[in-house]
Amino acid sequence: MPKVSKPKVPDALRPYFFHGVEIEVPSSGKEAMGDCPFCGKTGKFSVNVETSMFKCWSSSCAVQGNSTVFLRLFWEHCKENTTTADYKKLAELSKFTFPDAARSFGVVMSTLTSQWLVPGYGPEGKLTGLYRYGRILDGGKWKDRLLVCPGTGVHLFNLPNLDDSKPIINLCEGWRDGIKLYEAMTNTTIGGQPLITKHSVLAIPGTNSFKSQWCKFFAGKQVNIWFDNDKPSDEGKDGAGLFGVKKVASVLRSSTTPPEEIRYLAWNGNPEQYDENVPNGMDVRDYLTV
Repeated sequence: MPKVSKPKVPDALRPYFFHGVEIEVPSSGKEAMGDCPFCGKTGKFSVNVETSMFKCWSSSCAVQGNSTVFLRLFWEHCKENTTTADYKKLAELSKFTFPDAARSFGVVMSTLTSQWLVPGYGPEGKLTGLYRYGRILDGGKWKDRLLVCPGTGVHLFNLPNLDDSKPIINLCEGWRDGIKLYEAMTNTTIGGQPLITKHSVLAIPGTNSFKSQWCKFFAGKQVNIWFDNDKPSDEGKDGAGLFGVKKVASVLRSSTTPPEEIRYLAWNGNPEQYDENVPNGMDVRDYLTV
């Protein structure tokens, strides 16, 4: 039997497909129709295949907007439906000590895919990205991956918890490292005060994803960079962690609003950042779990 090829998904519909909205690509016309991910009404949700504008035609729901509005509303919807039991499962999976740490970071469970969603924030401090985390088939093997919603780029994690009155910003590699450090600082005290009193914790998706547009958030602060213990290449090139440290530091220093000071995690005090006496790829979450 010949294989039946699936119709190509228009770019305007990809954010909706990515998050599990079941809409049918029209053979003609401009409106893709499906079930509403908010109210559940059958056949009431439409997305324009050219503009990406969506609308629920149910009078009891009537949500509408562009794809970014959809991401924000869907995150709110999932937030309302994520339970304490869900957060306990994530804590066990991710080696978090306290289930509420992920809740504080804004992580929610999708009502459509049952995968974890991580909100990402742009230079204006608004949610403009919603990542999906879960097991996917990659090269014939099931692997855990954080996936970027199509067309949204890369973002900062945990930006709503950034407090400009705090003098120190900690920048982690990956959302789970950020959560682990955030909960550690929240639950560790010095002189009777939680560490989080003077610290904010942000995270980026990867070591090579820092953007100059974010420099304004770090202006005048002490910045601590917490990247993984990554082995240098056989050719002597920097490991991903040290490469990322250098890139972030370069971008911050060249900014018109630079930080007051930049520090980085030198594993076991090695200025080259990498320590061969601990596992290659060890991260903050691993270290704080030992």
